[in-house]
Amino acid sequence: MRFSHPPDIPFNQQVIFPCELTLKTTPKGLRVFRKPVREISTLHAGQAVVLTHRELRAGQHLPLMLSGRQFHIQAEVEIPTGAKLTSNIRGVPVTLTSATLSSDRRSATVQDRVKSVETLIDTTSIETFVTDGELSFTKFVLPNEYGLSVKADGGPVMIRSLTVHSIRSAWLEVQRK
Repeated sequence: MRFSHPPDIPFNQQVIFPCELTLKTTPKGLRVFRKPVREISTLHAGQAVVLTHRELRAGQHLPLMLSGRQFHIQAEVEIPTGAKLTSNIRGVPVTLTSATLSSDRRSATVQDRVKSVETLIDTTSIETFVTDGELSFTKFVLPNEYGLSVKADGGPVMIRSLTVHSIRSAWLEVQRK
């Protein structure tokens, strides 16, 4: 991020959300899992958008939030082989398949199937955690849009549950103390 100029931020380094690291035994041996601390929920603001048992047909687009810059998204999903669920996060696509997470040209694979996804969106970052932290992905972004939406491609996708919270800045509280 050298020489970057993030908007409305008095520094030029990326600050990630606090995460918990755990060691879990997998078929491929011990692995480090990374997921956000539960205290992130103390930043939730306003009414949440909540969906349950929603099937998106191939090609179907679903707006979640039309405005805003900071969000916390938690979802349980069922993505059949061949289908994709793409989140448009303030103009930045993040795509899940039955076994992968990708954005831009980067991609990673889970050992079994993608079951859950948690995403934290801040002014200049997107952090995505898949299947209880088996995969995690942090990306610096300078988005040119507001709002959130999801779209299914290649087949139907079942959203078992999806919750979107707007989040407020933690920095305001730090500055007051």
